[in-house]
Amino acid sequence: MLIAFYLLLALLVGVLGRDRAIGFAGFFVLSLVLTPVLSAVLLLLTAPRAPHPSVIVQEPAPPLRPVWGIWWGRAATIPAAEGPTPDRPSTGR
Repeated sequence: MLIAFYLLLALLVGVLGRDRAIGFAGFFVLSLVLTPVLSAVLLLLTAPRAPHPSVIVQEPAPPLRPVWGIWWGRAATIPAAEGPTPDRPSTGR
């Protein structure tokens, strides 16, 4: 039971250290060799890994615009041919 608890703590320290310089495997092995408590202290003293310079952060794509009156699979509302509309006033016939 005590060995399982030790392995669980080492696994937790490894998961928490996955964004550090030595990563999950490094902190997991370090927790097994030293103790999970000492490895957790080392984890708190290390800084997170900087993003790789080749990673390009893109802005989100602009929202979709209607194409030929279709928006997200639904047909756009088309005004009736008869009767006045805001852009075509009544002629009085």
